[in-house]
Amino acid sequence: MQEIKEKHTVAIVGAGLAGSEAAWQLA
Repeated sequence: MQEIKEKHTVAIVGAGLAGSEAAWQLA
């Protein structure tokens, strides 16, 4: 279960970084 939780967190952080980068390009 711990490994799944860690991968899930990485996915969320990765999506957050991608969203921030897209926001910067739109600004």
